[in-house]
Amino acid sequence: MKRICHLYIMLFSLTIGLVGCGDNTGFCEEHVLTQDEIAEIARQDSINEAQQNSIDADLILEYTVEDVVSASSWTSKTLEIDLDTIAELFGITTDELAAGIAGEDGAPEIEGFAIEATTHDDNSVASNTSGVWGHWWDTSGDVCDTYNQDTSAFYAEWNDEDNVFAIGQYPGHLSVGDSITVLECLKYNDLRVAVQITYIVTAE
Repeated sequence: MKRICHLYIMLFSLTIGLVGCGDNTGFCEEHVLTQDEIAEIARQDSINEAQQNSIDADLILEYTVEDVVSASSWTSKTLEIDLDTIAELFGITTDELAAGIAGEDGAPEIEGFAIEATTHDDNSVASNTSGVWGHWWDTSGDVCDTYNQDTSAFYAEWNDEDNVFAIGQYPGHLSVGDSITVLECLKYNDLRVAVQITYIVTAE
């Protein structure tokens, strides 16, 4: 008797399935995209790519720093940036800009932040280095945890006494030929500046 009941249940399920496919062919057949649908998907992908590749800044300053690969030593290179041009955009003096970055009392309120390379989203943390402005970066060009033995590639740390960046690698984490581009940024009122730094690792 149980075997007959099971047979009826199987036949009933099969019948329901066949009826369902007959009434709703869209569920059983693969949908073939039309040319209009393909064009719309391509348009949306293009918009998303443009948004990811765009840098939200009123001024972009580009710099390249080359450093010799090291398996065991911390390195430090000095990078001077064009403070005069940044100050001109902000409508303040270069001294006021430097004081603002340093967070001195009475100085203009300059905010340091970063832009992630993979998403171009803002990272509002001013610094995760020992300086008032600067970040640790991974090989993708995204901000990572300080001294992270798994992800840290190099750092860019603002020296507010000399008004320059100190840039160096986490030893043993990079190879010859590695090239990483990062975005250290400043904001004053509604104006934004991106300092684009490309860090290139060379042979000894």
